[in-house]
Amino acid sequence: MRSRGFAFDRANSDTLWQPSKEQNVTVSELTSIPYIADYWQKNPWGLESDDDVWDNPKTKKKWKQRWEISEKRWNRLKSMITALNEKEIRVLLYLSPTHPIIRNSPVVDDDGTTRKGYQELVSRLKELEGQYSNLVFIDLLQGGNHGFERQMFRDLDHLNEAGARKLTRTLDNILQR
Repeated sequence: MRSRGFAFDRANSDTLWQPSKEQNVTVSELTSIPYIADYWQKNPWGLESDDDVWDNPKTKKKWKQRWEISEKRWNRLKSMITALNEKEIRVLLYLSPTHPIIRNSPVVDDDGTTRKGYQELVSRLKELEGQYSNLVFIDLLQGGNHGFERQMFRDLDHLNEAGARKLTRTLDNILQR
């Protein structure tokens, strides 16, 4: 026995039940996008590891230079965002909060990123966000002036469980927009 509601749903299914506009994308499709697979396989953190910097005299010379924005990497980031945009994949870039003690420091993280370098990065990421409809950029670092309390950190730049929960809720709220 079928109800009138069932008959109505069947008769109007084209307008009532629109197919999802989201496309499923496989890992192999994602990694086929220029630079994405190479970038993450060769250098998953986007820079030399701390062990290399501290233990290798050759990289110690580059310490002051390594926080300049690399135009080569910047262009790769733009290429990745463009390719993801073509597949209608949204991108969320965010700067994680660091311990509030950094608030009055000349640097914004334990890696020595200067305030000037931080401001340049934020400015360029905001500009990039304006160029791509699929990109959302959020600065949760805020130069140390954020809502993450001291007790939410395990160390200078790693959240503990309470901080991770707050970060997860914050990012979830952003993704719901």
